[in-house]
Amino acid sequence: YYTPSNISYITSLVNSDHLAYNHLMLSPAWIAQSPTNPVIFAPTLEETLRWQEASKEIETAHTHGYSISLFPQILFPTNSLDWWAAFPADSEVNWQRWLEQYRAMVYQYAEFAEEAQAEIFVLGGNWLTPALPVANNAEIYHQPGNMESLWEETIAGVRERYHGSLAWLLTADIAKQPPVFLKDVDSLYLQWDIPAEEYSDVSDLSAQIGDKLETIAQPLAENLNKPVTLLLAYPSISGYSGGCISSPNDEGNCINIEALLLEPSVENPALADLNAQADYYQAFVTAVDQRPWVDGVLSQGYYPVNQIHDTSASIHGKPTEIIFANWAAHVLGN
Repeated sequence: YYTPSNISYITSLVNSDHLAYNHLMLSPAWIAQSPTNPVIFAPTLEETLRWQEASKEIETAHTHGYSISLFPQILFPTNSLDWWAAFPADSEVNWQRWLEQYRAMVYQYAEFAEEAQAEIFVLGGNWLTPALPVANNAEIYHQPGNMESLWEETIAGVRERYHGSLAWLLTADIAKQPPVFLKDVDSLYLQWDIPAEEYSDVSDLSAQIGDKLETIAQPLAENLNKPVTLLLAYPSISGYSGGCISSPNDEGNCINIEALLLEPSVENPALADLNAQADYYQAFVTAVDQRPWVDGVLSQGYYPVNQIHDTSASIHGKPTEIIFANWAAHVLGN
């Protein structure tokens, strides 16, 4: 989440010497236009982090001992599934247009990552799921028959421009049946936004999370023989269960959970539940401590501008931040 006025807060964050962390992910975004437009992805002055600013932030972060991963994304006016539903996927010409514009974006950022010496360049993300050659996507979205090789070519194109470590970010659903082309990346980022089931206490929740880690994440690491970093995204919202949370501002519709993982909540869709988020983080890091095959943990959606006790996934100023910072300090020995 970015606006031009936020840059001073990002600068203050990376200039801080007292943070317990050792890695920062920057996610500059282009904005999705109408899927029927000639131009379907575009940067904007209001929402896209400028290269000059990003370069300064990366340089400052390096000075303060942080390593950097750069993860370019596409943001959507509503949510990505609505956009894909309107995409005229039954035409191979439209898929070619989509691929050309997607490659144009990631190749530009790959060149920037090389220039800025970012340690990791990240592809993927939840929004790309319909474009992956998995499950029955080929039938639903009328994908080209050579989608697997097209992704291999895309990854090869990134490597021509960027010579650091290349990662792919995937969701828990995709992790159960990962695409073959992931053999061509160096590491995996697994977005962990799995809701908690009923639990009696944090210990019970930790055991539940541990079971899921061994069912979903560990096979991914072992079968593909890749390091796995967990990207923890858990909104501080009452009733988070992965199902529909009714919107009070749009009767009959559900809250866009995808948006809550990326930015402060525009509306107050339900009661904020800071303790539920804190419980989940405490249970999560406890489970991770017992599983040395986990390569790292990132907290998604950190909002640097100020402390908001809202329903978003940002931990800034919430009880969760203390839990996560203390755990990071313990793990890193500082």
